[in-house]
Amino acid sequence: MKKSTGLFAVILVQTLVVAALALASWAASSSAAGLIPGSDGVIRGCYQLTGGALRVVGDLSECSAAEAGLSWRAVTPTPVPTPTPTPTGPPDLTAPTVSVQASGSTPTGLSTLDILGRAYDEAGATVVEIALSRVGTGTIVQDWAAWSLATPWGCLLSPGERVDGGKRFKDFRCAINFPTGDTTQAGDRFVVMVRASDAAGNVSGYADPVTGSAGNTSQTCLFSPSGGPVGATTGNCVLVHDNRPPFLLQSTVQDPLGKGYGFVSASDVITLIFSEDLALRPSFCCLLGVTISDQAHVVRLTADLLRPDSPTFAYSATPTVWTIRVGVDSDVRYPAIIIAFEGFEDLAGNLAIATMGDVLLP
Repeated sequence: MKKSTGLFAVILVQTLVVAALALASWAASSSAAGLIPGSDGVIRGCYQLTGGALRVVGDLSECSAAEAGLSWRAVTPTPVPTPTPTPTGPPDLTAPTVSVQASGSTPTGLSTLDILGRAYDEAGATVVEIALSRVGTGTIVQDWAAWSLATPWGCLLSPGERVDGGKRFKDFRCAINFPTGDTTQAGDRFVVMVRASDAAGNVSGYADPVTGSAGNTSQTCLFSPSGGPVGATTGNCVLVHDNRPPFLLQSTVQDPLGKGYGFVSASDVITLIFSEDLALRPSFCCLLGVTISDQAHVVRLTADLLRPDSPTFAYSATPTVWTIRVGVDSDVRYPAIIIAFEGFEDLAGNLAIATMGDVLLP
């Protein structure tokens, strides 16, 4: 009986020892598996007094006698917010306005024309563009373009600003190329459209591509009509391109003295009706003349202010119809042919030609 009791005690002691060892091993592994940093945000470590080796532990109690315990707090860097720009004033919602004028009058016989202007904007215009369309259809014949080396047209904006009447503006110069080929008689009509942009993205309005009216847009055109009074404007943004010379639709001769159509004489009045209006030039500035021939003789009729009996030239009801009072007798017999004009030109500057039309007199 005593022997059995002793054996049981030994077995019990061994079991308790194994359980204790297992419990110690579990505690150690739990400590090692602890959160690093801990729930309090602290990182703990053991610093070896000899050699300086450092190891991170879950609890300072794990440090040996040859180690010193250390602890420090983990800090997560706080991102620095990007500063938001503070507006210095109200947003720019005002579009620029443009004022343009041509380097020549309209109509023009030039194939290329410069357009000069100003772009008004308080913040400063950044880009100016130009386009060309046909009146009546709105068909674009020169697309929107600023200046570049790749295009022979467009607008070049001056970098410097100026002030006029309290308004800030930049000067600009644009170039337009009219379509190639012959125009219709008296010319083709085109709308010049110009728009400007500023740094805030505001874009100005431009003339109606069909009618050429500026209306309530922010484009103003100051185009001068050819032969018009100084300072006159067309009131729209239309330019006329005309490269067709005028010619005679009809020519007639009146014989007020009833002498019959023998020689071209001083009393004769020649009436010329042209294919389009001619420019009205004062007689003291521009020489007008007509040369008439019967193939045997030639007479050149020109105005001479110093001779009251010299030929006189005048337009009748319209600049299309002109009369010549011959004023001198000649050796030229009717029928005769007008072989040349001098000084007769249309509003675009194209000189009248005598190689076509009704040039036979009477």
